[in-house]
Amino acid sequence: GTGKTFALVGLAVRLVLDGTVRDLSRLLVVTFTRAATDELRGRLRAALAETLAAVDGRATVPSALAAPFAARAASDPETARRRLL
Repeated sequence: GTGKTFALVGLAVRLVLDGTVRDLSRLLVVTFTRAATDELRGRLRAALAETLAAVDGRATVPSALAAPFAARAASDPETARRRLL
């Protein structure tokens, strides 16, 4: 309820778009339970897909998470698209 997962997902998406993390299998995020791990994994996958849709112009109303990333990626959408795939 405090936004920890939202913050972690946002950080991971930013690291991917910045090119800091080039391979998601190399990103380690530690949680306390398997349920939390599953939730984090699902939210990260959804956020990456939603950000890609926003970059591609397929998201009619990007979420609060995807919108700022899509706006930043507007200057170089090809690089953003490549990194998100």
